[in-house]
Amino acid sequence: MRVFAYTPFYPPQSQAAAIRCYWLIRSLQDTKHEVRVYSSINTSDSRSLIFNPTDNKQSFLKRLIFEVLAGCELFLRILFSQFDLYLLSSPPFITIMIAHMACVIRKKKYIIDVRDIYPDVYFAQGLIRENSILGRFVKRMTSSMYSGAHGVLSVTPGLVQKIKRLSPLARVELLINGYDRELFSPSKEKFTRFTVIFHGNMGKIQNIPVILSVAKLIEEEDIDFIFIGEGPQAELFKKDLPKNVKYLGSKNYSEIPSFIAKAHIGFSARRDDDIGADAFPVKVFEYIGVGIPVIMTPANGVMINMVQSGIYEFQNSQIEEMAKKILEIKNTGEGVILKDNLSRQDISKKILEFCDFN
Repeated sequence: MRVFAYTPFYPPQSQAAAIRCYWLIRSLQDTKHEVRVYSSINTSDSRSLIFNPTDNKQSFLKRLIFEVLAGCELFLRILFSQFDLYLLSSPPFITIMIAHMACVIRKKKYIIDVRDIYPDVYFAQGLIRENSILGRFVKRMTSSMYSGAHGVLSVTPGLVQKIKRLSPLARVELLINGYDRELFSPSKEKFTRFTVIFHGNMGKIQNIPVILSVAKLIEEEDIDFIFIGEGPQAELFKKDLPKNVKYLGSKNYSEIPSFIAKAHIGFSARRDDDIGADAFPVKVFEYIGVGIPVIMTPANGVMINMVQSGIYEFQNSQIEEMAKKILEIKNTGEGVILKDNLSRQDISKKILEFCDFN
């Protein structure tokens, strides 16, 4: 089967979309399906679009313009192509909304992999009012896009349920993220000082100020907080910081495993809203992969149900409780119990069954 795959990012880029889509595509390739990948970079395995969505450091208007341009380019490429299946990664939401229309016109089978729920993100950020004419129109269009798909994949039970409520006729399946067991494994080598680490995108959905508040509360303890990544909230590191905070900027994805394996605790903080509560952050799986306990917000109970040991959930207001738990872990030296069924190698193979491939 010939497959056309679009992802906004692709390795060696380190964004969550790049890693998730890489494993889905690799599962197809390993079973002898021919996959042509379109992304934002040229590699031996992918072709770059002329127009690509901008990162979330840009204004909404600029992002919107480039998402529309990328969508129009994908629309034309799909319209005049000959593939059996089209695999589209969302976000960028507007890009996929436009691109899928070419699949509808050509009566082609398409699958949408949903990593963040739109247009809910627009509503949460106040960019569009949900009950406005525009808001209702976008919701109807999104429902039609999902119901017309051969299938919709999503990363968390919460997102799956939201998609089903919006589009009851859609075929929706849960396909969680995981960790790459070829890269992420426990290490005996640790930072000299007890270290809490955050890595990944520092976009608006993340809650970097909460982690900084926890760091400030235990500033006098023998504990370092290391931050790796980039995005709008990286601006916070240009201000006065607690003396136990170190910002290392962005790192190549190949460097990430060794950094987090040397840490003692992984931290993942997202906002207290529906978007944050529905998250299965990739970084959490990677912390699990290297065997370190995880502090995460907001509390939703989903990760704890999957990994009974070493996951500690809090609301973002529980600064003192998070600081206390870090000190407790420092004293006990606990880790997490690894589960092989949380590896990307195992999880990504489910796309073959979902797509009716044998």
